[in-house]
Amino acid sequence: MKKVFNCLLELLSIFATISLSGCLLGIYSPNQGNTTTTSGSTTTVGSYLTDQQSGGLLGSWFLGTTSTSAFAGKSTMVLTSSSNTYTATYSNMQLASGIWNALTSGTWAARTFGETYGLTSTGWALSPGTAAVVDNGDGSTVTVTPAGETALTVTITRTTLDGSTITCNNGSVACSVPGVYPTGSRSYTYTYSSTLYFLGTRTNLSPAPITDVSGTSLTSLPTIGSVFCDPNNGVLSPITPTPTNGSYNYNVYSLPSGGGCTSANIITAMAGTVTYTALLSSQLTENTIVPNVLILSGQSGTYSDLGNLIYGLRAGNVWSGFTYQAGVSAPITNKNRLAINAELVAYGLTSLP
Repeated sequence: MKKVFNCLLELLSIFATISLSGCLLGIYSPNQGNTTTTSGSTTTVGSYLTDQQSGGLLGSWFLGTTSTSAFAGKSTMVLTSSSNTYTATYSNMQLASGIWNALTSGTWAARTFGETYGLTSTGWALSPGTAAVVDNGDGSTVTVTPAGETALTVTITRTTLDGSTITCNNGSVACSVPGVYPTGSRSYTYTYSSTLYFLGTRTNLSPAPITDVSGTSLTSLPTIGSVFCDPNNGVLSPITPTPTNGSYNYNVYSLPSGGGCTSANIITAMAGTVTYTALLSSQLTENTIVPNVLILSGQSGTYSDLGNLIYGLRAGNVWSGFTYQAGVSAPITNKNRLAINAELVAYGLTSLP
């Protein structure tokens, strides 16, 4: 199973250009001098903004599904010529150099992933590249308004990592140079005031649609109780006899390595062992255009990305995606440049530029 890239890649697609209103202070800019944010430079919001400027970044990284690549996403901010207005730029990157012990001589290069569609009042829409972000002045929240969409409040939680041991759990590769996070290392998690739904992904996942048991692309949401294939997560087959309501109701089988949802691959997968079990259910979206999606939640095994995986109908096909539930800490973590590069060094990899 290819695991969902549980970082802020998708969310940052709305942060490509950020306009922050209010008196922004404590953020150093070589052109503007030292200032402070409304919330104060030592607050969570203050450091969140600072960490994305003057050579800093926020982002996340992960190992590829083979031992030949690593991927990262990063967000940076610069102060524009307009007072209190910042431009944030998000980019995806890839490090590839044949084998892991040669990656230190590799270089990070730009990587383009697929498109992400967010659920709006008019249905699924290509995630915008701009958003207005307002520091609410309380030190912990910002208000984000993606272009053409409704505002939501984002509560940011900061964790100081100074001196803590770097745990190499990014995949199964062990640290080659174990160490601790340097002073100034921070990570951030996010909680949203509204539930967010996305289809597609800005990761290395397959852009192929969901199919039925024969490998034919579905044109409507699968009926709960039917067999269907997700090229990123495997073949989903109902458990029989039907479990009690609310219990795990699907077995998931991994597809052959590198294989898509073909009839032959589906047969091969289902002849193997169950990879994990989960609950597939319908969730109302409170959206008149797209009234519901299917959500894969609960888990049996070690797949921590379950619980935010969804299936939705867009443009005549069914696609996999993800949701961030309102009031629940999203399963994504960003770290600043110091922390990310400390992890990369611990793995013996090249630091992010």
